[in-house]
Amino acid sequence: AFLDLAAWPSSHAILPAVQRPASYVTWTPAVSAVLAGGYASGANTVGSETWTYPVACRAGTWRADVVIRKTPASGIITATFGGSALGTADCYNATNSGDNNSALSTSFTVAADGTYDLVLTNPTKHASSTGYVWHIQVINLTRTGP
Repeated sequence: AFLDLAAWPSSHAILPAVQRPASYVTWTPAVSAVLAGGYASGANTVGSETWTYPVACRAGTWRADVVIRKTPASGIITATFGGSALGTADCYNATNSGDNNSALSTSFTVAADGTYDLVLTNPTKHASSTGYVWHIQVINLTRTGP
């Protein structure tokens, strides 16, 4: 089948408050006065949450960031893309704080045009955190080179 790559986006902004993951355990959207108008929260038990977003990407070099709301009860997000590790984002802060950008990966390679699964999990937390929940406002994927 012919793929019109000119029509493929060179960036993706996933807004979890209004874009339900393709698969998940807990997905709780909330409206709030933060970037993107809200966030979505995941489960608060270690290793109990997985969100999957299928993403169509062109081959090339990409960057992945999340904008998160940090709280005293938040865990650490671990991300994979197409089965390969991207990185982590620590969602802990001693007080609630929205609009925090965290780089999951400043550079990863997509070897071929196609649709890949972006998978987020919560396997660990900051030592001072009281929980494993996350509050994600935006997930940004940006193509940075061929």
